[in-house]
Amino acid sequence: NHSKSVEFVKSEIINKNIVFISQKNLLQLLKTSKNQNLKDLFGCSESNIIDNIINCLDLFESNIDENSFLEQLSKIKSTLLIIKNFNSNHRFSISFPSLKDFFFDVVKNQSINFYGDPSFDFHIMGLLESRGMDFDNVIICSANEGVLPSNNFYSSLLPFDLRKKYNIPTIIEDDARTSYDFYHLLLRAKNIHLIYNSVAEGLDSGEKSRYIHQLEILKNKNHNIKEVISHYPFNPSQQFSERFEKTDTLVKRLYEMSESGFSPSSLNRYIENPISFFDEYVLNIKSDEDVNERPEARGIGIIFHNTMETIYKPYEGKKLIEKNLKRDLKNIDKLLDNEFINEYGNNYERGSNIIIYQVLKNTINNLIKSDINQLRIGIEIEIIGIESKLKIDLITEKSKIKYKLKGTVDRIQRENGTIKIIDYKTGSFQPYKLSFKEYEELVSKNKKEAFQLLCYCLMFHKDNEKQISLNAGIISFKNMNLGLMSLKKSNSVSFSKDELSIFKETLDSIIEEIFDSTIPFLEKQK
Repeated sequence: NHSKSVEFVKSEIINKNIVFISQKNLLQLLKTSKNQNLKDLFGCSESNIIDNIINCLDLFESNIDENSFLEQLSKIKSTLLIIKNFNSNHRFSISFPSLKDFFFDVVKNQSINFYGDPSFDFHIMGLLESRGMDFDNVIICSANEGVLPSNNFYSSLLPFDLRKKYNIPTIIEDDARTSYDFYHLLLRAKNIHLIYNSVAEGLDSGEKSRYIHQLEILKNKNHNIKEVISHYPFNPSQQFSERFEKTDTLVKRLYEMSESGFSPSSLNRYIENPISFFDEYVLNIKSDEDVNERPEARGIGIIFHNTMETIYKPYEGKKLIEKNLKRDLKNIDKLLDNEFINEYGNNYERGSNIIIYQVLKNTINNLIKSDINQLRIGIEIEIIGIESKLKIDLITEKSKIKYKLKGTVDRIQRENGTIKIIDYKTGSFQPYKLSFKEYEELVSKNKKEAFQLLCYCLMFHKDNEKQISLNAGIISFKNMNLGLMSLKKSNSVSFSKDELSIFKETLDSIIEEIFDSTIPFLEKQK
């Protein structure tokens, strides 16, 4: 029951991408749960929080057998009881921040003892504990300056010179004691390993202990000193290269994929890296989803496309009218609110989400105004499709492989008789990425956006044979001033039936390569 409740709440947070969750919303999610401990924990007040945490610790104790964890649990519980007793004796009303400060102040002074067995040949102990014992083999794991000796001598309110005058121990005496313990430990040892970190970054880094310097400078004739440097270089170019042969089972899986259809993004993934295509599309291995604290990571595209679809979907098969678009301008806030709530829950008005909200509002506002301006200068716009799902049957010329091509086009419209296929990009985009001279460049130079638009053109043309030529382009959020960036082949923005037939040859060559059993899936060399 405990795990089911936790998993349910976790899945709700991830699915709705809830970045900021209030106590009220959390308790609402736990309303149907039978787990009273969780409800008490997240619904607690300053007066009963310690009791609720102790109940959780008891639950933890009943499910854990590891001794080290149990000892840590015991220390935490004793810390909470100290605070609880203090509070009950003095009857203070302590706020959550104060309780937190008290807890950390007490817990930092707690320590967990290590219990060894004297009968064992192997002992783990501190430097002080090693007094009066001799060892054949000694390993000191942290022989860095600052650790051996430590630099945390606490001098309270008395300065160094006052301590010296009245013979009160100073850091010099503290270092001398550590020095005695160190050399006494080495006195009868036969094999000594002093390990230190010489890397200039990270924890316990930098200079080796002064005692190691002393041993090197003294050069005792009985000492045989060897210095070993452990270095593990990271060289990505020497990594194992993945390779997957196309077995009969794998080819069968590829034919299953061809039946359901290849999308332009999946083919682009193959062009970019066959192994990524193999993992994501052939094996269906997706990375684990997590909560994204920044909407632009995932949700911004979903919110934008859904809002644009809600606004423009009613115009499918109709001509745009200025009066109706002006009415839509007034509804942007309401539509965006609904989409943000669907994506991030009711508590979306926090942090960077507010900025993203305004960016989306301005972007959608500008796009609608752009359509209004075109109508005012006499351009007639007819919406053919919004978020149109296209799917066509194709066959390769060489090996006669049957396959389907599928995709979703953001917007298709007719401007004064010219068909335009438009794709929206939420990130920045430059027009040069849509220009090319030969179709081979789409593969060799990996012009994935141009490849995607041509796939859309091919799919639309196949379903609309009467259409003489098509235009295609991209509208970018971050380059709104550039307007529609057109797809160009040798400065021509028009793609006829003949041009699309030539593009299909390039598309066929990719499909042929995917199905070629002699060509394994390999990591693409950079």
